[in-house]
Amino acid sequence: MRTGLAFWKLDGAGNDFVLVDGRSAAPPMEPPRLARALCDRRRGIGADGLLVVLDAEENRVRVGYWNADGSPAAFCGNGARCVALLAVLEGWADPSLELSFPGLVTRADVRAGEGRVRLALPAPEPTGEFVVHLGDRGLPAGLWKVGVDHAVVAVPAPELASLSLVEVSRAVEEATGLEDPNVTLVAGEGRRLHVRTRERGVGETLACGSAALAAAAFWGERGAVVEIVPPGGAPLLARVAAGEAMLEGPARVVFSGTWRPHPA
Repeated sequence: MRTGLAFWKLDGAGNDFVLVDGRSAAPPMEPPRLARALCDRRRGIGADGLLVVLDAEENRVRVGYWNADGSPAAFCGNGARCVALLAVLEGWADPSLELSFPGLVTRADVRAGEGRVRLALPAPEPTGEFVVHLGDRGLPAGLWKVGVDHAVVAVPAPELASLSLVEVSRAVEEATGLEDPNVTLVAGEGRRLHVRTRERGVGETLACGSAALAAAAFWGERGAVVEIVPPGGAPLLARVAAGEAMLEGPARVVFSGTWRPHPA
């Protein structure tokens, strides 16, 4: 009988993931290779990234994360919310639990019946301000660390949908020296922001949790809840204050199944 790998497909505001339970046995191949196979949208399951639960003890879940191209990432905001939801639904943890990623530890509160998860985590750290040059104009931008580095670029609202994220990302690389950075375009006013994000190792995504926090920090509405609207259309709520931050939004289990790798 052919055996396979059990998995869950998860969705957090349009950011989608494959999750594998690696607590009792290691996955059948190294995580970078597994991520590339599982996240392939034509020959695999299809996802922005791979989440591997490494252990779940004493209401603390330890997680590894790999982008769709197999590169590791120190943290994933929407991925964390999805892991928290599944951990509660599967009985691995209580509705209030701790999630440990390689680059960040966060607290999650899960309202499973509503399909909503709230994270409490350290505030994004500012690591620099710069100007992105597109032709003969400059756009204000900043670098923020939310477990991973994010470049946030303010753009005029009418241009948010039409600007090339690839072109802006190249301009960010030139201005900062970063290689293949996470880049978010932000436009809005007051406490409602619209964003587009290109994630390293993935490309443009329908949503990004850590980018939402970076955008809220960049915008400067300290202590206030800001609504972040990504292309996926499901708003995320973010609050950044002195030393702490909050991220809340929808999460759901899309389906589960068994993946069988192609014969060697």
